[in-house]
Amino acid sequence: MEQQRAVIADLQARVVKAEKAASRAHRAAKRAAKCVLDPATLWTHHMISKLSDGVLSDQIDHVIRTRCAKKLAKHPGDNWVLLTDRAAVEQWARNLSRLFANDIQVAFQTLKKHQTCEICSEPVVQTCHRRGHGRKSITRDAIEEHLCCRGGLYIIDIQAVIKTFFEAHLAGSTGRKLVFLCRDHHKKYDSG
Repeated sequence: MEQQRAVIADLQARVVKAEKAASRAHRAAKRAAKCVLDPATLWTHHMISKLSDGVLSDQIDHVIRTRCAKKLAKHPGDNWVLLTDRAAVEQWARNLSRLFANDIQVAFQTLKKHQTCEICSEPVVQTCHRRGHGRKSITRDAIEEHLCCRGGLYIIDIQAVIKTFFEAHLAGSTGRKLVFLCRDHHKKYDSG
């Protein structure tokens, strides 16, 4: 009887150990599957990396400069935001990023009507930021550049942030930051 119990306990321990090993292997396989991009996503990334700047860059830069001038005209003179702590700065950055998203959408409505997907030529397009040049990171960088802390208050120059945000979207030496993609290619680009 004692020997039977010991054998059963040993078998149960082996089963538990095998189940844990199988579970770890399953989780590792899932993680590996997430890292592997499907061919369509890889093709999307390849095609976007090959886009040339050309005439479209000039058109995009013109739209951005026009929108920046309109935005700055809405905030004439020195406009400062005073915030009490770092959490308030982060919240303000999130709110400003959403407003900038609306600005980008409105600014490119007319231009998007005359564009097709730069990969498949689908006529309905979305404005997409290139990798490393996302709206949220550009907003965060613009705020950090013009943020100063004095006497426990965080002070941000709104005009300078707006100007830096829009200038970061200009083609410049690193090429254009915005591309026009159909919904499907935009999803594939963002997921990869």
